[in-house]
Amino acid sequence: MLLQRLAAVSDQMLLSQTKVIRGHQNQMEAEMVLHLYEIDKRGIYRDAGYSSLFAYCHLELGFSEGAAGRRVRAARTLEATPEIYELIRDGKLTLTALSEVAPVMTVDNKAEVLEAVKGASKREAVKVAVALGAPEKPR
Repeated sequence: MLLQRLAAVSDQMLLSQTKVIRGHQNQMEAEMVLHLYEIDKRGIYRDAGYSSLFAYCHLELGFSEGAAGRRVRAARTLEATPEIYELIRDGKLTLTALSEVAPVMTVDNKAEVLEAVKGASKREAVKVAVALGAPEKPR
């Protein structure tokens, strides 16, 4: 029954609705990062019984270790680089790309770095990070 729910929807409508859902997903991801930033700032993950924001994301929210790590990194990047909220919300920046470049992003280069990784794949973001001095990762 569930799998048949969309069977009568036209191809064009299905494609259109999927894009709308993706937009909502980006908006929710940006909100998640914003909420995690505030949870981290207040340290209230400890009040919830967790030793770190990462543990809270992984154990309480059920994110995989990699997904939790990307969200924690994004949340901690938000204070120095608040423009990432809009970029994530608008689907122009992925948490994966941000996670790769955040360690080498500075106040002086952040505009250039963010421009370089808009719409970038992980591989492209790694190249940007390495060009800025990040160590190369083994393949």
